[in-house]
Amino acid sequence: MKSFVTPFVSAVLVLGAYSLAEAQVPTFNKDVAPILYSKCANCHRPGEIAPMSLLSYRAARPWARAIKAKVVAREMPPWFLDDNPQHPVADANVLTQAQINILAAWADGGAPEGTEPAPQPPQFVDNVNAAIGRAPEYTLSTPTIDIPASGQFPNINVWTKTPFTENTFFEATEMRPTNRSVTHHAGTFALAMPPGSSIGRGPAFKGGPEIDGILTKSDGTIDDGAGAEAAEFATSQISPAYFDEGPRRARGNTHNGIIGHYAPAGGFLKYPADMVKRIGAANQYVNWLLHYTVTGKPEKVRMDMFLWTSDPKKAKYEAVGSLMDDVEIVNGRELIGRERRPSIKPFEDKYTVVSMTAFDSPVTILNFWPHMHLRGRQMKFVAAYPDGHEETLLDVARYQFDWQLFYFLEKPVKLPAGTIVRAETLYDNSLKNKVNPAPQIEVPWGAMSWDEMHFPFVEFVLDNDVQPWTKRRSGTN
Repeated sequence: MKSFVTPFVSAVLVLGAYSLAEAQVPTFNKDVAPILYSKCANCHRPGEIAPMSLLSYRAARPWARAIKAKVVAREMPPWFLDDNPQHPVADANVLTQAQINILAAWADGGAPEGTEPAPQPPQFVDNVNAAIGRAPEYTLSTPTIDIPASGQFPNINVWTKTPFTENTFFEATEMRPTNRSVTHHAGTFALAMPPGSSIGRGPAFKGGPEIDGILTKSDGTIDDGAGAEAAEFATSQISPAYFDEGPRRARGNTHNGIIGHYAPAGGFLKYPADMVKRIGAANQYVNWLLHYTVTGKPEKVRMDMFLWTSDPKKAKYEAVGSLMDDVEIVNGRELIGRERRPSIKPFEDKYTVVSMTAFDSPVTILNFWPHMHLRGRQMKFVAAYPDGHEETLLDVARYQFDWQLFYFLEKPVKLPAGTIVRAETLYDNSLKNKVNPAPQIEVPWGAMSWDEMHFPFVEFVLDNDVQPWTKRRSGTN
């Protein structure tokens, strides 16, 4: 049969198909911007950790193909939990398949801006996390510290006075360094100054730079007990007398003096409505545990901590935290006392640490911070209940050192007294580990990034301790 389609008809059909295809290409203004603004903008904005801003079409357009590649590979937004968690986490920053398809189709279709009105980009308070929606009421800071170009830089223990003279409650905290490139991680503790001590200018560590905020003991020696030896033992090295624990402790090293944390891509903590962090009248100092590292050139850094206050009338429980490490089993053998873990052997692809803690009072689990270095591959937190059944609380199945996130549970989990929380951790020092800088060397345990670390940190509230700050106890705040 002969075709009766004329050239004119053919042209119409081609143009019609082209117009239909063009109409189906997502546009930035209508389809792409809502995804970028809700899922990416908190990091991809000026002054934040991401390498480029995505707050406008002009800023995002050159990165269209890179955006497609990263989201299709599910490398961005960064997310490292197992795909089917028993307990979902809050604010899971994960793209749906439909959102991935939109971003990919936009890049493949030439990344058009669209004729729709340009959407209003989200508004941010400069240099603080977007999730809180308002400026912090308080900002506390360390002195600026000079970091040398090379060598090992021990952890620094800095003290600063707080402005608080009575119980002050916080719904959120954020720690943020002025120089991320030198900052390994950091923590803050609300403490009382040890008796007979003074705070002033002195060496950050033996042979280190002179800075303000150094605690000098009554015998004239510098107090570096909170971290100069090894950051992995930081919480247990601080004297329990510094903490307002009293009879409220759920276990031996529960610390409610912990106020904030910082790690790469993490540092913002926001608590449920009736749960707070607190700086009490007796604990008028912030102890900053600062772990910096060298970069090959001289650097400067200051750590800031932002505090958002909470309505005291809503405060019911105080969030406390601890490592899940009362017992440790390494490669199937239990460590005794303060026995150190053996080093990870060259090319060892399955080095395991199973650590655990038993709670002797009921608690509600709020969040997790798994911290390892470059050989760390997975950390799973499991609850073993008194009746014998177990469930996974959190499984960081694809851990990455560059993205040490804090994971808040969408619904906090209540655990009865007698529950054991177990952290199951895997390290890989083989060639299969793509971020491993030197699989041929033995890896010791220590504070430096080229060493390894095991830090299974969990925050929770003590269910039986309602408004503990209203109770009179000798020696507490």
